[in-house]
Amino acid sequence: VALNTPDQFFDFLRSSGLRKKYGLENLALFGSFARREPFQDIDILVEENADWKVLEDFRNEFTLLTGIKLDIMMRQFADPLVLKYALQDICYDTKA
Repeated sequence: VALNTPDQFFDFLRSSGLRKKYGLENLALFGSFARREPFQDIDILVEENADWKVLEDFRNEFTLLTGIKLDIMMRQFADPLVLKYALQDICYDTKA
């Protein structure tokens, strides 16, 4: 699976059914992938309260399907300084 842009990422989540399967409605991208820079992983911000086990299963299945590592930050537990910088290049799904 080729994922090189935020739109491709969100399109993949919809087409694969992962977003619906894990009930993750409020996701956003940040970091190098959101800025369209070279990346080693994809950073996502989960805006909603979610069970950590669900997020871990989502991360594992995403990586299995794409070969790309996900780093997940939950807004409710985010370090305020890290969140401040993440929000500078946040990218939401425009088709959701």
